[in-house]
Amino acid sequence: MMLSDREHAAQVRGGEKNRVYKFDDIGGAILWLQDKDWKNDPVTEVWVTDHRNEQWIDAKKAWFVSGHNTPMEFGLGAQSSPVESAMNFEQAVDYIIQRENKYNQSGADLKEQADEHKHHDH
Repeated sequence: MMLSDREHAAQVRGGEKNRVYKFDDIGGAILWLQDKDWKNDPVTEVWVTDHRNEQWIDAKKAWFVSGHNTPMEFGLGAQSSPVESAMNFEQAVDYIIQRENKYNQSGADLKEQADEHKHHDH
């Protein structure tokens, strides 16, 4: 995969063959990783680029700041040093999942909600 934005890129290394998977945004990486049975394996690595200098850093040790214009619109920029109101990795994962659940419900979920609503109206 070609990365469209080096300032906000992410990589996941893991799985059976310890492959590297590349993403344009930490949000895409985190959501993709959620259904992998190896997501919590200690050898699974998540890397992000520091938005300030595009150097790769360990996402689990990074600090995430909101307000960025990112390819997948999660708005998080990673950096190696903490600043006021920055999120640690666990907080960033929670933020990404909550944002996905709030704004990006799949079409199947929306159809199910519409069907439920129809049944309750009659």
